[in-house]
Amino acid sequence: MMTQIDSEILVGVGNLSDIDFDALIELNSFGERDIQEDKHIKVCSLCSEGEYCEEYELLFEMEESVRIFSDGQIIYDGELKLDEDTISIKVNFNSFTYQVLKSPKIEDHGLCSPCYPSQADLDAKGNFKTYALPNDFKRK
Repeated sequence: MMTQIDSEILVGVGNLSDIDFDALIELNSFGERDIQEDKHIKVCSLCSEGEYCEEYELLFEMEESVRIFSDGQIIYDGELKLDEDTISIKVNFNSFTYQVLKSPKIEDHGLCSPCYPSQADLDAKGNFKTYALPNDFKRK
């Protein structure tokens, strides 16, 4: 999935322990499971008619490693598209990190490690304009 949304403002990367999940789950969300479900329903005659096959039920057992949360509409048509002026946060459960893809809160931070090239570390001081985690989404 695309992570650099705006060429002038960097995606902010932080540690998942910073996030208030109660606030996050109030947002719309989208993940790999949604993509697989959509693809399956388009080709399965049972599922497209509202009946659900065994394969469909297995999709819900699939462990999800990445999920995007947003207060705007999330569109995935082979490429991620986010509404303008939204809060959009990508949660990477396997690496225990999050990425702020869009946010009204912008701060100056330093560049991130090679794991997240051309993105900014929300714990590092610097002079790169960066999307930051809004206070409402920070763990208290």
